[in-house]
Amino acid sequence: MSTHSLICEESDGKINAIYCHFDGYRDGVGSTLKEHYQNRNKLERLLSNGDISSLEETPEICRGLEDSEEHCFESRSDLLIAANDHYAEFVYLFTEKDEWIWIEVFNDDRHWQKL
Repeated sequence: MSTHSLICEESDGKINAIYCHFDGYRDGVGSTLKEHYQNRNKLERLLSNGDISSLEETPEICRGLEDSEEHCFESRSDLLIAANDHYAEFVYLFTEKDEWIWIEVFNDDRHWQKL
């Protein structure tokens, strides 16, 4: 079974995102983002490749998905609606303050937390 997630960057009032099919839980994608994607340039290289099956330590070795599309949102609310539509259980957002936050989409008491 896979744990879907969205990996996102907030910049200039917009949110760019990609879908990640596997290992979306905090000890998977969350841990990899925190350890290997603290640099905005590296994150932007990852996002420019489009949707991925799994997150790796560098963007160059992440395997992309067919029919990948660009995802851009106007707000965090729009982002969460899309996460629900993609059955993404977790959303990771690199904020304009250059810090990672995350949210568990299907949690009744959901709120953004620092990663």
